[in-house]
Amino acid sequence: MFRRPRYPNHVSEKLDLRLDAWSFVYCDEMGRYLYEISDRRSPHIRGENPYARISLVKEKDKPIQLRIAVFGSFHVEPVRYYTIPPDQWFEHGWLIFPQESLLELRRFLFKFINEETQLWEVLM
Repeated sequence: MFRRPRYPNHVSEKLDLRLDAWSFVYCDEMGRYLYEISDRRSPHIRGENPYARISLVKEKDKPIQLRIAVFGSFHVEPVRYYTIPPDQWFEHGWLIFPQESLLELRRFLFKFINEETQLWEVLM
């Protein structure tokens, strides 16, 4: 059963950044490990355009948080090339930001440096 996601309380405009890739590993209902992948430079799949949507959100009784959502066309493939079983992996998801997107992210966050966000700690 799918649940509708809880919508965050955005306290900033949203910034869409190009990614080189995003991927996540998950286990389906049959117990198979699968990759969900969007890879701009894939040698196997053409036309994928991975993006990250960045925003600042605020929930009750919590400080401001950075929210990163991913979108874009993607494909699913079985996890085949591993030596350690995926359920023992430390990481299960990856976002690959190209350098130009990192610069855009820094400029975006720089606009929100103030007493409430305390982002000067992050950007130094």
